[in-house]
Amino acid sequence: AKLDDFYVVFLSNKAKQFPIWCAKSAGNDDHAVVWDYHVIYLWIDRVNPSESLIFDLDSTLSFPCPLTKYLTFSFRPNMHLKDSYKHNFRVVSCRTYLDTFYSDRQHMRQNGQWLATPPNYDCITLKNQKRIRKGSNLMSHFVDINNTEIGTIFDDVFKLYKWTINP
Repeated sequence: AKLDDFYVVFLSNKAKQFPIWCAKSAGNDDHAVVWDYHVIYLWIDRVNPSESLIFDLDSTLSFPCPLTKYLTFSFRPNMHLKDSYKHNFRVVSCRTYLDTFYSDRQHMRQNGQWLATPPNYDCITLKNQKRIRKGSNLMSHFVDINNTEIGTIFDDVFKLYKWTINP
């Protein structure tokens, strides 16, 4: 596998209410957890796209999980969802992600206080501290579905799946 076969997928929507089933944090596969965003890793098998895999550390499904199984069980594509729960997927090549993503964890703070206990590892920074935008955090650029500058956005799980067959 080559770096060009790997993608980072940011899951969110305009309402910042993204439901996912089969999440460990939901406690039950039949209940959805609703996040403001979630991030997964995608590997596309160029020889046999039906063998592509998703890596999700919070999923109760296998790790890694076959793409079609993950999309079906985690997003319930045939279920009608309210507009505020509409699924959006930002797909970013691994190369672009590694060259542009950084986070100082400001999205995890409110009024100077942590919203949740931060991870025990260092913040994500870039080699040579290269920055695309002024400021200190590109997390918002990746999660904001209105921002079309980075990656490709899909507003439907079926569109995402079709793209994985011919990226």
